[in-house]
Amino acid sequence: MDIHYSMKHSWFSLSAVCLLTCGLFPGRAVGQTVPFTLLRSIPIPGQPSGLAAGDFNGDGRPDLVTANCNTDTVTLLPNLGRSAAFLGLRGVRSLPVGDCPTAVILADLDRDGDLDLITANLNGGSLSVLLNSGRGVFAAPIEVPVGQKPVAVAAGDLDADGDLDLVSANSSSSSITIVKNLGSGQFSGVERRLSRYINASSVAIGDLDGDKDLDLAVSDFGSSTGLLLLRNAGNGTFSTFAQLDPTYVRTVLLGDLDGDGDLDLVATGNGIYDYSATCILKNSGSGSFSETDRFGGFGYPTGTTLGDFDGDGDLDVVVGFTFDDGLKVFLNDGDGNFPADQGTFVPTASFPSSLVNGDFDGDGNLDVAAVLPNLNEVVIFRNSSP
Repeated sequence: MDIHYSMKHSWFSLSAVCLLTCGLFPGRAVGQTVPFTLLRSIPIPGQPSGLAAGDFNGDGRPDLVTANCNTDTVTLLPNLGRSAAFLGLRGVRSLPVGDCPTAVILADLDRDGDLDLITANLNGGSLSVLLNSGRGVFAAPIEVPVGQKPVAVAAGDLDADGDLDLVSANSSSSSITIVKNLGSGQFSGVERRLSRYINASSVAIGDLDGDKDLDLAVSDFGSSTGLLLLRNAGNGTFSTFAQLDPTYVRTVLLGDLDGDGDLDLVATGNGIYDYSATCILKNSGSGSFSETDRFGGFGYPTGTTLGDFDGDGDLDVVVGFTFDDGLKVFLNDGDGNFPADQGTFVPTASFPSSLVNGDFDGDGNLDVAAVLPNLNEVVIFRNSSP
């Protein structure tokens, strides 16, 4: 989930949740780095803001899709594979969605085995759902009303009925909207006011308390609330069970960082006097969290993604920064700790946002893609690890 400066009304949005787990593997060698080089720069009309990765055309390769606020569109970027990954404009096309889409995700909402497309529309107060009829051919958008100024959307089976529901983070109404998937392209949204005023900036879905249903983590960038954790009663209804420091959080991601089988938290943009920080909060196993690491110092964070970039079996963290424009790779030591003096800094031509990852060139390593909104580009960095 990542910050993007709004094109229409001087605002920002955040990309969707990242939910990852890894098993127990040996830690990496001390001093190991991950070499990233620019693979491709792709011009995007309409000043892109959100970015998602997934195989939407069913060819086995991860594709990309951008959300473009200025043109009320999404742009589909099919991956041509290996050295030709995203080379040229073959198959690139734009589709209309709601008013000022600023976040986009891919998820199989109709259980037909392909990835559908969902945007959060900042000015429209809605989600646009585009069902994939196969091989990347999308139906006209279904508009689902949510709260005011939605800036993030996440997908998960909240009511345990076998299909994926949606949650939007609504920045101007101190709320989230739970959108139940009724099947056959039908969706029903219920707005839920949060326990206090917050500027909801991202939402993550996962089992935080170990009871086998999906809970929510909601970040607050506009006040000192920080992180709100909402427990699922098992049927898709929620109650707040924790408020966590750090404060002023832009994005929250979930992943098993220490290999103990439960989901930990990664929160970026923390603290009114420490926007440059990324904080690691480890889960005790029952939904009790404590901060165990904090790193930054490269400017304001503008996006975050989790993945095993060095191939040692644990989750690493890549953060985008403005001021010192670029990406910083923080490598996991195997126990969920991230030595700040190790890893890789990758400069970019402008600040990167809406980071995602995938093996875009088919070499077995996780690469990173990001939006450069000020340059109207998507950039892909190749992980050239042996």
